Amino acid sequence: MPGKRNPAATRDRILHAAADRFLRHGAGAEGLNTVIAAAGVTKGAFFHHFAGKEPLVLAWIEEMLTPALERDWLDPLDAAEPPPALLRSLLDNHVSTTLATPPDQWAAAHCPLAAPAALGDTTAGGEPHARLVALAARWRAKLAGTLARGRTRGEVHPHVTPEDEAALIAAAVTGIATMSMVSGNPALLRAAARACGAYLDTLRPA
Repeated sequence: MPGKRNPAATRDRILHAAADRFLRHGAGAEGLNTVIAAAGVTKGAFFHHFAGKEPLVLAWIEEMLTPALERDWLDPLDAAEPPPALLRSLLDNHVSTTLATPPDQWAAAHCPLAAPAALGDTTAGGEPHARLVALAARWRAKLAGTLARGRTRGEVHPHVTPEDEAALIAAAVTGIATMSMVSGNPALLRAAARACGAYLDTLRPA
């Protein structure tokens, strides 16, 4: 008797195969045929769920990268802990999670915005690029808001400019992830994380 069709499972399999390929090779460089082959589906099944590559990339951003950033960075910023200590804790957790996985899987463990940065264009211009820009802006805004609240409560140095520091922190986390992901070097990751952690300590009130 033929197997029962499960469209939701098929779509999920395609999306996860695409995510693996995109993280390893870059969405801009990855062709649909390799994604379809990796998912083990027919072209007909693929096009039943995704009209083409751009809708697939958009689904990756919205259904995988965005929830990962929310889970690892955005939602935890609502904690009541003083921002410098909270940010250092999030950085430490991020590094520990990464180091607990084999280097060839670091792309999946790293900051969600590091993969597009390290592995090439997620499609130049167009809607995918706009979504990534908006996601990065959302992260910076959340960091800035967290630092601003901490400054008001006397938990952050009064001379800190939240928007500027937020831009630097987001760039540092993404840059550390990108550099270590490309190098696959645990020592390099640890060294960069230590330096970033020391910087976060300077945000504390004098």
